[in-house]
Amino acid sequence: MAGVKAIYETPQLKRDTFRGPTFIGAPAIWNGSAVPSGLGTRGQGQTLASLDGGTNSTHPSFANDASCGFSIATPKLKSALDCTTASTPTGACNGPNPEDVEGGHGVHTSSTAAGNVVTTTIDPTLPVVAPYNSISGVAPCAAIRAYKMCDDTTCGGNATLAAINNFMAAGDVTAVNYSIGPTAGGTSSTNPWSNGSDKEFLAAVQSGIFVAASAGNTSATLTTPGGRVAHQGPWIMTVANSTQDEVMSAGISATGPGTPPANTQGIYLVPGSTTAPLTAQITGDIAMYLPNIEGCTDAVAPNPAVSDSGTPGGGFPAGTFTGKIALIQRGDCNFSVKIDNAIGAGAIGVVIYNNIVNFGTVSMDMSAVTSANAKAWFIEGPSGLALKNFIASSAPNAVPGKIDPVSYGLRQGDVLNSGSLRGPSAGVTDLTKPDITAPGTDILAAKDPANDNYGLMSGTSMSSPHIAGAGMLMKSLHPSWSPAEIKSAMMLTAVSGFRENGTTPWTPDDVGSGRIDLSKAARAGFVMDVANYFPSNTTRPSVADQRAMNFPSMRNTVCSKATGCNWTRIVRGVLPAGNWTATVTNPSPDITLSVAPSTFALSNESIFANGFQSSPSTNTGASTQSLTITAQPGAGAPVSTTTWWYGKVTFTEANNLSPPLTMTVAIKVAN
Repeated sequence: MAGVKAIYETPQLKRDTFRGPTFIGAPAIWNGSAVPSGLGTRGQGQTLASLDGGTNSTHPSFANDASCGFSIATPKLKSALDCTTASTPTGACNGPNPEDVEGGHGVHTSSTAAGNVVTTTIDPTLPVVAPYNSISGVAPCAAIRAYKMCDDTTCGGNATLAAINNFMAAGDVTAVNYSIGPTAGGTSSTNPWSNGSDKEFLAAVQSGIFVAASAGNTSATLTTPGGRVAHQGPWIMTVANSTQDEVMSAGISATGPGTPPANTQGIYLVPGSTTAPLTAQITGDIAMYLPNIEGCTDAVAPNPAVSDSGTPGGGFPAGTFTGKIALIQRGDCNFSVKIDNAIGAGAIGVVIYNNIVNFGTVSMDMSAVTSANAKAWFIEGPSGLALKNFIASSAPNAVPGKIDPVSYGLRQGDVLNSGSLRGPSAGVTDLTKPDITAPGTDILAAKDPANDNYGLMSGTSMSSPHIAGAGMLMKSLHPSWSPAEIKSAMMLTAVSGFRENGTTPWTPDDVGSGRIDLSKAARAGFVMDVANYFPSNTTRPSVADQRAMNFPSMRNTVCSKATGCNWTRIVRGVLPAGNWTATVTNPSPDITLSVAPSTFALSNESIFANGFQSSPSTNTGASTQSLTITAQPGAGAPVSTTTWWYGKVTFTEANNLSPPLTMTVAIKVAN
C-alpha cells in the first residue's frame, strides 16, 4: 500500500544485589573517588524503563527514599503499566495488573538496576548474613517506570512495541533494561535492522536513551551457546553473563564425623527454577547412592524392580534417602528426573553437583518436577567431589550435614557462565556481539511476594540490568555524552576474565570487550560516537559498512593475506589535554597489528577554565583523532577460514590522566 515503508514481525520472546554494584565499581562513582570532578552520584535525576514481567509496587526496593529526593509528589516508581493487553504496537498499556506474578523476574531486574538500598532492619527481612547487611541497585537513586510485557505464557509481540512507545512518550527515560530474548536463541535477531524490538529501540537510542539487553541463555531446546547471541543491533549494549566473587545463598555443610574438611563447609547452593523456599535449617545425613550416582533410571541398581516411587525402573530403591540429603551427580538424564527420583526415595533435600569439574554452576530447569515442595539445589563440581570423597572416606560412618537458609561464600569472579549465549553472529558477521559482560550468576535482588520478596536468579537477564544501572550513573556524570559514547567508555575500560573452566581467557566472541569496571569507565580519556547505524540506507548494511561503524571493537571475516585488512576509528578527547601512545597485542606471531598514528594528542574543546574556554597554548591537540588500525597476516600466517584470531590495541595516556583504553580485534584470514 502507498505510504508503507516496511513490514516486519513482532516476535514472541521469553524472560531471559548484594555484591554486583560493588564488584563492578559503582561505589567509586557513588562517593566520587573515580569521578574526575570528585562529585559522586547515585543516579539522581535518571529514570529507568524496565520492560519485563511487572513490578512489586510495595517492595522497599521501590519506596520513596528521601535521601534520593523521592516523595509522594516525586515518587521513585513513576509509573507501572500493564502492556500485555495491547492489541496494536501503538496501543495503550492499560492492562489490569502491572504487578509481577510470574516468578519475580521483572522485580529482580529492575531492582538490580535501580533498587533502593535495603537493609536487614527493613521488613520484609533481607536474607543476608555477615559481613553484609544490605543490598542495592547499581543506580539506587534513579527513578523507575515499569512496563509489564510478559504474561504467564509469552513475552513480547505487541506488548514490547507498546511499552517502547509509552516510555518514549513519557519523555524522561534515560536508560532501558530489556532482559528479554527470542524463544529460540538468537534466530529472531539475525537481522536487527528489520527485527521488531531491536529496530524499535533504535529510535530510543537516537533520542539519547541508553539501552541494555541480555545476550540470551541456553535452554532445553538451545543447548550450545556459540553463535546464537541475541540482540545484535549495534545500537544496543548486549550483555553476557559472568560471575562475581562472592555469593549469598543457601549453603550446605558437613557437620561430622569428627572435624570435616574445610572444603565441605558453607558450600553455596544455587536454587533451581522452582526450588521451594527454605525457611528453616535442614539437618540429616548427606548420602549418595553409589551404584547410581546420577540418579537416572538404571538397570544396575541392586533392586531394579523397585523404584523411587514403588514402580519398576526408577533410579533409586525405595527408602534409599529417607530423612537424608541426597547428593547426586549431574549426568545423562534431566534435572527433574533426578530430583523426583531422590524425593521419591525419601530425600528431604536434593543437591546435584556438576559432572564437569571446572564448569561452574548452572540454573536447573525444574519445570518438569512432579514432587511437591521440592527442595533442590546445584553446586560446582569441586564442591560436589569434596563431599563425595568425604562420604567415601568416612564409611561406614554416616556424614551428618545441614543446609542453612542463608550462607556467605567466596567464588572465582569474572568467569563466563556456561549458559551465556555468544558470537560470532550470522546476522551481523562483521560486528562483535556481545558487547560486554557483567555479573549475572547467582544474583540476589528483590522479587515478588510469592517468592519471599528476595531471591537468587541467574542468567543474562541478571547481567543486563547491571549495565542499565551503570548507564544511568554514566549519564549522571556526563550528561552530554551520547548512548554510543557511554557504551564506548564502558567497553574501552572493561577488564579481562576466563571461560567456564576458570583458566582459559575469554574472547571477544564470548563477552565482547570484557567485564564492566565503572571505576575506570568514569575516567575514560576519550570516547567514540556513532552517527549513523544505517550507513548505506539499506535494511542490512554491507560487511564494509558494519566494519566502518565507530565501535571499540573491530572484526573482519575475510582478512586478506595479500593486502591485510584495516578499520578507521574516530576518538573524541574528553580530558583538558592528553598525549596518547598506542601499543598492540598481535592475534598470533604471524598476524601483525599496527596503528596510525601511533602517538597523538587530544584536547577537549568543551572544557572551560575559570569561565573561559582554554586557549590553544594550554589545550594542545585536536578534539578528535582519526585512527587507522591494520591487521596484516604474514607469509606464514594460518590460512584456515574457520579459525578466529583475537588481538587488541591499547591506548595509554602519558600522564595517567586516564586508565588505559583497549579496542578488541577479531579476524579470520582468507586464502
